[in-house]
Amino acid sequence: MALTDSNSLTKNYHGKFGHGVYRTLGDFTILQKLPDFSHVRWSKAQRAVRKRFAGATGYAKASMADPERRRFYEKKARHMQSAWNMAISDYMLNPEIGKIDLLEYHGKKGDVINVEAYDKYSVAAVLVFIYNAVGQEVESGLAVSLPWEHIWIYEAREDNPLWQGGKIVIRVCDSPGNVVTASLAV
Repeated sequence: MALTDSNSLTKNYHGKFGHGVYRTLGDFTILQKLPDFSHVRWSKAQRAVRKRFAGATGYAKASMADPERRRFYEKKARHMQSAWNMAISDYMLNPEIGKIDLLEYHGKKGDVINVEAYDKYSVAAVLVFIYNAVGQEVESGLAVSLPWEHIWIYEAREDNPLWQGGKIVIRVCDSPGNVVTASLAV
């Protein structure tokens, strides 16, 4: 292992070089032997995490190539963070569904369903699916966001005479395409 703290030629180098890897730790630049993972047997869970992280890396590359998304993540970055880190974090974190308020839904056209949806960065869409008591989909559509809160509102467009015993399914999507689903019996 080579270690240098004052060589202006290698200062802040990082990444693969030949059969080694440059790493920067504080003011030091370290050249280490390239790790050999060819004999490692990854568990199923480790393979899943590696696959997810590969997807995050691909998303971050695409985000850095898109000027608008890059600016979005640059604004989110804080001390010692980069837009790249923010894009990786956005991909790795799923959105969340909070309270689903069905108090104003009674199977009538114009009834309202309120959904709390959260994401560390931004919720891209909230989809609402309404099923009747026999399990048939009556309607589905996008909820509308209130600008000052994490509340999304869906106004029913169809009458649902068999609404009691039916269910409401909510899907929340974020920018990288992560989706979470919740279902409530009516």
